Amino acid sequence: GQPLRGAIYGDPLFPLLPGSGGAGRTGYLNASGGNGGGLIDLMVRGSAMVNGALSANGQKGLTHGGGSGGAIHLQCRQFTGGTNSLMQADGGAGKGNADGGGGGGRIAVWRQWPRTELPISATANGGVGTVADVTTDDGEQGSVVWGLLPADGTVFLLR
Repeated sequence: GQPLRGAIYGDPLFPLLPGSGGAGRTGYLNASGGNGGGLIDLMVRGSAMVNGALSANGQKGLTHGGGSGGAIHLQCRQFTGGTNSLMQADGGAGKGNADGGGGGGRIAVWRQWPRTELPISATANGGVGTVADVTTDDGEQGSVVWGLLPADGTVFLLR
């Protein structure tokens, strides 16, 4: 049959779409999936610090499929984060048997500095889905992009 998992969508480099709601089922009273994750879009002139959590997670299915993860888009000159800091755009889990997980969302952090790995954790996992009491219909994995911006005053010459 058709897979029940949530697919991913949107631009991985500039994610600006919130998550979508999970699927319900036709013929079931009050059948509803989880809400999709939100959108966090930050353009910071100077330094940005995440010292805690930024979350755009999809919701677990209320009675059926999980909502898809949302998006986090951050652009700044310098980015820092604590070792326990976290950014998440995970898909929500399906509620029960034959309920797919929501697709993972998108995270993109664009910065000039530092140009090395960061201690902050970022995830865009697909939500857990179940079919016939076996975890097989997890949502698709989203994306995490750590991008580098050119230094101030950089000139691009196109011919």
